[in-house]
Amino acid sequence: MLIFYLLDGHLPFQASADMRTQVLECPSHFSAAAQDLLHQLLQTDASQRLGSSVGDILKIKTHPFFQVYSLAM
Repeated sequence: MLIFYLLDGHLPFQASADMRTQVLECPSHFSAAAQDLLHQLLQTDASQRLGSSVGDILKIKTHPFFQVYSLAM
């Protein structure tokens, strides 16, 4: 949710509702890479969520969203 907030200045979900039942809608100004990363990180099914499995840190670091950054492997 921090990435979404930094990109848009707003949180992705309404605080008044259960976030697990809300559908993530990214603004059209988000790049395809940003949208893909956010959808993977905010999966409601923890077994499908990026970052929930051993070795996922490498998948996160090598995601196209982070290609412009030099992240130490």
